[in-house]
Amino acid sequence: MKIAVIGSGAVGGVIGAQLSGTGLDVNLYDVNRSLIEAVDSDGITLEMPTGQKKTYHAKITDDVASIGMVDLAVICVKGYHTESAIKDSLPVVGENTHVLSIQNGVGNIEIIADTIGDAHRVLGGSLKANVLPHTHTHLLYSPGDGLVLGPMDNEVREVHHDIVTAFGKAGIQAEVTDNIQGALWTKVSHNVMNALAAILWLRNEEYLNYPSAVSIWEKAVKEAAEVAAAQGIVIEDPEDPCASPRKIYEIWREAGSKGETTTMQDLSKGRKTEVEIINGAVVGAGRKYNVPTPVNEVLTLLVKAFEEKKGIRPAGFP
Repeated sequence: MKIAVIGSGAVGGVIGAQLSGTGLDVNLYDVNRSLIEAVDSDGITLEMPTGQKKTYHAKITDDVASIGMVDLAVICVKGYHTESAIKDSLPVVGENTHVLSIQNGVGNIEIIADTIGDAHRVLGGSLKANVLPHTHTHLLYSPGDGLVLGPMDNEVREVHHDIVTAFGKAGIQAEVTDNIQGALWTKVSHNVMNALAAILWLRNEEYLNYPSAVSIWEKAVKEAAEVAAAQGIVIEDPEDPCASPRKIYEIWREAGSKGETTTMQDLSKGRKTEVEIINGAVVGAGRKYNVPTPVNEVLTLLVKAFEEKKGIRPAGFP
């Protein structure tokens, strides 16, 4: 199987590095020259919570056409770059290429399907892990519960099991689902806490120490679950949508794991966040399906205000 990983930052680095260690033909693509030079020079080192480290030497390029057609293109860019990334990556996408989105938020697989013109070959992926970049090439990686992937059309085929097998060879726990929207909205319901964690500047393992923060988070999660239900989407633990993420945070706290939400990482580095495709997606779908989402709306506005204050998002009156 020939694989291209599009976007080689935190998640793309973890995925690309581990796949590169399988003997498969794996190529990473990115536009960041400093990242490319660092990976070429040093490889990608993954550090586990135990302190164990492993370095992978992956092929990486900023010339996507040089990769050639692939069997699988894995999209790992920020959600606001999805459209441009998939358009740039069309040289590697042939008639039989499957495209897997491993990204935050919702709406990415629809953009990919519209761009390549074939939803039949598009898969969504939900990575239940935490990645904290120490440098371009040194990534702190807590694997969590691995990867859930599934076809956009919900028709599981042999090729999807082949993809799961490839990830398994890389040491990435993976499974296929015929309910990918449920998996993606489950992750959105988990990730609505990202905005509040960034506003309060709380690391993952600190979250459950603050009852008021937990109360806000629970309200945001329940709004996301109600919006999913209004669309006919079945998420994990629909009767208690806070159960699964609460368990994850408790594990992190007990393990003393050092993790930051992606929203917190982005704001600390002066980058635009993905709040619009996480909390903002809850708000947008809530309006469409007449489900009130006041907590997620305020969280979205607060993060946008933070971006405006830091000069990440244009400020001033319209």
